[in-house]
Amino acid sequence: MVTRAEVISNARRYTPPRMAGWRPTANTHTFSAANPAHTFHSGYLTGAEHDVMPYVFGGEDGFDSGTQFLMCIANGECPGGWDRRHPLPAGVAGRTTAYWYRNPPNGLGYGFRVPRSLAGIDCSGYVLRAWGFGSRRINGVGYSTRNLPRLCVEVDRAALRPGDILNRPGVHVRVFQAHRGARVRILESRGGGYPRARQPGDGRGRVIEREIDWDERYTPLSPFPQLVDQRPAPGSYPVDEGPDRIRVRFTGSGELAITEFAVDRASVPYRAPPRSPFEVVHEPPRPLAAGRHEVRVGVVNRIVGHDFADTFTFRFDLVERGRHDPSAHCKGNRHRRGRAGAAGGRRQRRDRHRGAPSHGAGPPPSGLCRAHRDLPSHDGTAAPRALVLPWQRRAHRSAAVPAARRRGTAYPRDSCALH
Repeated sequence: MVTRAEVISNARRYTPPRMAGWRPTANTHTFSAANPAHTFHSGYLTGAEHDVMPYVFGGEDGFDSGTQFLMCIANGECPGGWDRRHPLPAGVAGRTTAYWYRNPPNGLGYGFRVPRSLAGIDCSGYVLRAWGFGSRRINGVGYSTRNLPRLCVEVDRAALRPGDILNRPGVHVRVFQAHRGARVRILESRGGGYPRARQPGDGRGRVIEREIDWDERYTPLSPFPQLVDQRPAPGSYPVDEGPDRIRVRFTGSGELAITEFAVDRASVPYRAPPRSPFEVVHEPPRPLAAGRHEVRVGVVNRIVGHDFADTFTFRFDLVERGRHDPSAHCKGNRHRRGRAGAAGGRRQRRDRHRGAPSHGAGPPPSGLCRAHRDLPSHDGTAAPRALVLPWQRRAHRSAAVPAARRRGTAYPRDSCALH
């Protein structure tokens, strides 16, 4: 099983400074004794220490199975990269390892003898190593940029996450790492070369981590499970209308399975109906309480016997329906935001210090909430009442309350008069 973080960690093992320094003991290889001109002269010279993985078309040397690449170098194998000869001898029209691999007229036609004779890795072999595969041949099928899409689902550019790939069939593939505005950060085994020996800072003929512009020719693909939908969606909901079930839907290129389903960090039972796309449902045994709730679901996508694991977390809030708090609304306009509210509060405090009522005997100010503006008066009518200020409460209670009781009118306990 491999996670997205592990994919990036695996990919970075092939880049400096994580890759240990190595010194080749040979930097030439003759592919045909009958034609000495077909001798590959690597840009990775002997006597120099190198800390990058060379590119080899068709190569898949990695760090598993006893650090395969370093063992090849220790055994005297020539590193790949590019042919440094310049000018090129007659009959040799290119310097990249791809030219040595491909058939004429676009190459010299040495095919798999190239990756078997030169130490290094190509773009698709690099992706498969990063994904945790030990070889490009899986269940008898050799994978390259042409058939890597069989292991993946196509995703939107915005949905790309670390460990996904950008693939151009028949040309090149890259490991996606992160978005950088209009650019993207990627890891790749990049071909090409120079008519000279390798120098520090060279960006071709090696595995490299870099930022590039977005290229529309490349298709975003992912071997990981993809979140299709979740209910409830992130947001706020009244607690009395809380969800009676939590539903999450996924899709993927292989067989999906749940490894974790937790609500508020506690594992909960769930059911996964056999349907496509894959849907997982949890029905809480009791209504969820008010507050923030977190749902965490772990999913694996099994492809050709290999598990790609991902975890999805989303949150939603359940809130009590707004209980009216009179004390928050009956102090002028101070509950309002901005200068208007602040000015209203200042006017009231100023009038209070002068001993004058803030609003007179008219109807309540517009700053009061609807519930207080529409309270019935003490005589039972629906006319809006005047605001009673703190220094008027005693007189109001001594006069208005008994009068209201004598008339048989229920005194509104939550009205502005009692604040």
